Amino acid sequence: MASAQDYMFDFKPLYNSLDSLLESGVEFYSSRDGEVDAKFLSEFQRGERTLEKVRPFEEYLSKVVEVFDFVYPDGERVRGNGFRSLLYVYNSALIKLQLALSHWSRRHNGWFFVATEQLDVLRAHVRVLDGVTLLLKYAVDLAKEQVAKGTVFSGGNIATVLKKLAISDEVERDCFYGRCLGFQYTSSYLRPVLQALAIGMASYDSWYQLSKNSGRIVKLLASVINGSDYVMFPNRRGLKFADLRQDCDMHFTKAFWSINEDASIRGLVNIVSPTLAVREEILIPTVGIALQAPHHCSAPVTLSPPCSGNQPQAAIHCLLLSHYLRKKEHTENKMKPLSSGLLFHLHGGGFVAQSSLSHEFYIRSWAIELDVPIFSVDYSLAPEAPYPRGLDDCVFAYTWALNHLETLGTTGERIVVVGDSAGGNMLITMTLKLHQLGIRLPNLLVPVYPTTLVKTEVSPSRLLSVMDPILPIGILISCLNAYTNNVPSKATFEKRKAVRDEIFVTKGRMPYSTCRSRTASSLSSKPSVKPRDSVGDASNSTASGGDCDVDSKVDELVSKVMDAYTDLDISSDPLVSPLLACDELLLGLPPVSVVVSNVCACVQYMEYQIQNSFTLYYCRAAFDCKYGAVKLVSFMYTTGQKKCQ
Repeated sequence: MASAQDYMFDFKPLYNSLDSLLESGVEFYSSRDGEVDAKFLSEFQRGERTLEKVRPFEEYLSKVVEVFDFVYPDGERVRGNGFRSLLYVYNSALIKLQLALSHWSRRHNGWFFVATEQLDVLRAHVRVLDGVTLLLKYAVDLAKEQVAKGTVFSGGNIATVLKKLAISDEVERDCFYGRCLGFQYTSSYLRPVLQALAIGMASYDSWYQLSKNSGRIVKLLASVINGSDYVMFPNRRGLKFADLRQDCDMHFTKAFWSINEDASIRGLVNIVSPTLAVREEILIPTVGIALQAPHHCSAPVTLSPPCSGNQPQAAIHCLLLSHYLRKKEHTENKMKPLSSGLLFHLHGGGFVAQSSLSHEFYIRSWAIELDVPIFSVDYSLAPEAPYPRGLDDCVFAYTWALNHLETLGTTGERIVVVGDSAGGNMLITMTLKLHQLGIRLPNLLVPVYPTTLVKTEVSPSRLLSVMDPILPIGILISCLNAYTNNVPSKATFEKRKAVRDEIFVTKGRMPYSTCRSRTASSLSSKPSVKPRDSVGDASNSTASGGDCDVDSKVDELVSKVMDAYTDLDISSDPLVSPLLACDELLLGLPPVSVVVSNVCACVQYMEYQIQNSFTLYYCRAAFDCKYGAVKLVSFMYTTGQKKCQ
C-alpha cells in the first residue's frame, strides 16, 4: 500500500469545493445591498480571484517538485524538500478556507448567524491565502532559477527577495498570527500551544517595556490586562505579534526565549521531570588541554582555552545527567559500571539564547530512555560572543570530555552528539573542526532541524519563515546576523524602522508599531491608497498607474536600507555554514542522521513528540551498535545538494 509520501496532494477536489462555495457566496450577496453584505461580497470575489491566480503556481511546483528530492546512489528517493513543504502549507490554507466557507454555507440563513464575526473569519482566511499565494509565486521564481541545478538555495537573481520581504512586509504577516495562527499544522493540540505562545510573547512585551523600577505586581497586572485583550481580539494579537517580530530587539528575544530558566519555572520542571541519580553542574576550567591524537603516529593535540570574541576567558558551564551513579569500581548496590556510551548535547536557541537548563526537561527523560550519561554544554552566545567563540567552546568542552570520560561515568566507546537548530549547526561545525585538528570524532551525529546556511539567501524554507510562529523572518535574520557579528547599529535599526513605516504608509496601511489598538479588519476596510488587488496579476499592475507608482516608491524605499542586510564574508565559512563545505571535508564526517519534518524555517518544524521519538531512535540504534537498522547519510538530505555517503 502506498504511503502518504508516495504522491503529492490532489488539489482538484479542493478546487471544485472552493469554487462552488465561493460562487454560491457571490450569488447570495450580489442580490443584497446592506453594508455588511457588500463586505461579504468583496471577500468572496477576492477569494475567487486569488484562487484563480494561485493555480498556475501550484501546478508548476507540483510538476518540478521531485527534481529537488534527494536520491541515494541506490536509487531510493527521499520525498522531502522545501517546495513540498510550501505545497503542504498551501494545502492547509485551502482546507482551512474550505472549513470557514462550509461553516458559512450551513449558518448564513440561520437565526444564530453572527454576520460580523463570520465576516472577520472569512477575511482572515482569504488574507492567509493571499499571503501564501505570494510566497508560492516567489517559490516558482526560485524553482525556475534552480531547477537545472536541483538545489533549493539561491544566490542568483532573486537573492534579494528574502531581504525585501523582511523590509517591506509585502506579505501582510499579521494575518498569519491572528485568527489563523498555526493553520499550517495539522495537530489538534499544537495550535493552542502556539496561540498561548503568541499571547505570552505579546503580553511579555508589557512586562519587558516597563522600567526596572516598576514592581513585579505592576508588570504582572499590565501583562494580564494586555493578555486578556489578545485572547478576546485575535486580530490585535496578530498585529502586536507581527510588530514584535518585524525587526526584533535581540535582547527582548533572548529574554523571552530564556523565560523557562526563571527560578519558579525551573522549580516546576524539577517537580514534573523524572528524578535522576546524577545531576551535576560542571565548570570546565580555563586551562589548556593536552590530548593524544587518535592515530598513534600523530603528535599530541594541545588546545588553549577559548578567548575569542569580546568576552574574556571563562569557565564553561556544563550539565551532567545520568540515571545511575556509575564508577569504574562499583562496589555498592546502587552503583553501576561505566557506561560504554556518552551523549554529548548542544542546545538550540538561535545562537543567542537558552542553555542546558532550558532543555533539561526532555534530556532528563533521554538519560533514562538511553541509559547513558548525558553531557550538555552551555556554549557562549551571540551577540556578546559571536563566531567563533561558541564553536571554540564546543570543541574545548568535547576535548575536555574525552580526557575525563571516567568522571562522566563512561568508557566513551560510543559517543553520539545531538543538537537542535543552532545546536545542530554547532555539532556539525564542531566535528569539522575536530577533523581538522586530528581529534577523535564522535561515532554518530544527530542534528535536529539544523541551521546549515548562515546567510540570508532565499530557499523555500526561508520563505516559510515569513509565516513561522516560532522563528519568523525578522528574528531569523537577526539571529544569523548576531552570530556572524553583523548586528546593525542603533542608528541603522532606527533608519530601517522609519523606512519600513514609510513603506506601510505608501501602501495605504498603518505601521504595526502605531496600530496596536486597531484590528486587521479596520486596516483593510478603507485604505487611503488602494493596494494591488491580488498576487501575480500583471494586467492590474500595468493598467493602474497608481499601483505602478506605489510599487516604484516601495522599491525606492527598500533600496535605501538594503545594504543593512548585507551578509559578511564570514557567513560563507564552512565552519559557519556547513552547507558550503567541500565534499572532501564532508567525507571526513562520521555518519549523520538528520531529524527534520515538513514545515521548518531553517531546514524543513516537527511536532515535538515525533521529533523526540526519531531522535531517541537514532541515538538508541547507535548505542546498541545497530547501524544497519538505520538509514544514515553523511549530510543534510533535505538540501538536495550534498550526496556524500
